[in-house]
Amino acid sequence: MKRIDLQATQVDWDDDQRLVVDGELFTGEAVTYNWLDEVTSLATYVEGFREGVQRDWYDGGQLKSEMTVRNGRMTGGSRWWDRNGNLVREERHDRTALVKLAPEWGTGPLWVDGEYRDLDDFGLSDELVALIEQWNEEFQAVYDADDPPASSFPDEETERRWLDRGRELAGRIGPEVVFSVWGGRETTQGRNVSTPTLPANGDA
Repeated sequence: MKRIDLQATQVDWDDDQRLVVDGELFTGEAVTYNWLDEVTSLATYVEGFREGVQRDWYDGGQLKSEMTVRNGRMTGGSRWWDRNGNLVREERHDRTALVKLAPEWGTGPLWVDGEYRDLDDFGLSDELVALIEQWNEEFQAVYDADDPPASSFPDEETERRWLDRGRELAGRIGPEVVFSVWGGRETTQGRNVSTPTLPANGDA
């Protein structure tokens, strides 16, 4: 497996905070060393995202911290030790939430565990937000206020293409989403978000 020294290698980070080396998304191990040439941190990357167990050490080799990352997000447990090897802190990162793309008349299309959430709550890219808004506007445009039950797309082919685009958008939400179920934006990557789904009938 390819290994780089983060203190001696020219690296960059793209807009999605993926590690870039020599113009390409990095896959391999990234390490740092102390003045004794001991490894003080080790993290594995896959296509620019941290992936797997990553560790930090004190000078002398005592383990300092350990955590597991999946697709750039912490998952499972994270632990920290003092210089004497005593466990001093432990956190869990196994809270999950269902993010669903499901349009309803008169409101936005994104929901968390059955509750409507504004698009701005998710930290999505401007491009994806614009595509979701356009997709939702097409749904809202077919609403018939005089006869709501009769609201429908002009034909089955148009509806099928709209649903197909919705499923594609739903698949793009998971890797981008940055949010807290309780409403506060998180500043770390300690999130675990389920794959969004799109009901065929358009209901939440």
